[in-house]
Amino acid sequence: MKKFIILLFYSVVLLTSEYLYRHLFQIPQIPINRLLENLGFIFILLSIFYFAKYRLTKCIIFIFFAISVIGNNIHYEIYKSWLTGLNYYLAFKEFDEVAIASGSLISKLIPHILWGAVDCLIFLSIAFFKNKRVHYAVDILFILLLVFTSVKGIKAHQEAVVSPKTQYGRIKEHFLSFGHFIGKVIPHEVFNLSHVENYHHSKPNKISQPKVKNIIFIVGESETASHVSAFGYERKTTPFFDKFTTYGNQSINQSINQITLIQY
Repeated sequence: MKKFIILLFYSVVLLTSEYLYRHLFQIPQIPINRLLENLGFIFILLSIFYFAKYRLTKCIIFIFFAISVIGNNIHYEIYKSWLTGLNYYLAFKEFDEVAIASGSLISKLIPHILWGAVDCLIFLSIAFFKNKRVHYAVDILFILLLVFTSVKGIKAHQEAVVSPKTQYGRIKEHFLSFGHFIGKVIPHEVFNLSHVENYHHSKPNKISQPKVKNIIFIVGESETASHVSAFGYERKTTPFFDKFTTYGNQSINQSINQITLIQY
C-alpha cells in the first residue's frame, strides 16, 4: 500500500507539472475527462521503472520518459505540435540539419529544456525509495507494451499521425508516436512500402528570357498536397497561403504577376 501511495503521489506531481507547463507557455490544456487517463499512463510508466529488475530496462524507460518531456517540449516550442513518428525518422536521417537548426534556437529553448530536465529529476528520484520486490516479469511487461503500441502504430490514422492531439498528455502521445515510428515509418522507409512514388525530374532547359520579374517559392516541408486547403482540403490548414492564391493580399499582389500552384 505504501508503494502504491508513493507511485500515485509522483504521478500526480508529474501531471501537475505538465498542467503548469501548458499554462505558462499557453499550450491547450488536457481536458478534464482525460486527466485520469493521462495520470494512468504516467503511473504505469513509473511503476514499471520502479519494479523492473534490470538496469537496462530502467535506462530505456528513463530515456523514453526524457524524450516524452524534453523532446516534446522542444518540438512544440518550434513547431507547435508534439513529436510524431516521422519526426523520429527525420531526426536520425537529417541529424546534422536538426543539430544546426536546434543550435540556432538554443536560447529560446532553454526554459523548455530546463522544465523537462526537472521533470526527469523528479522521475528519477523515485529510485531513492528502496524496493526489493523487483521481478523480471515487469521487464517483459514493458517489452510487450512496446510491441503492442508498435502493432497498433501500423494501423494508425494518418491525420492523428501528422497532427498529434494536444489534448493527449506527453507520455501518451509519445507512446503513439513511438509505435507509429517502429510499426509503420521504419518498415515503409526500409522496404519502400509507400504507394507514393519518389518524384524525379530533369533540370529544365532555358528557352527564353523570363517574362516574370519575381518568382516566389513556398515550400511545405514534410507536408502532403492532399492536406493543403489551397488544393481543396476541407480543413483550413494553410490560411496564409490561401490568401496568396485568392489574391487576398493586395500589397503582395502588386509585386506578383502570376501565381501557379504545383502539387508534388
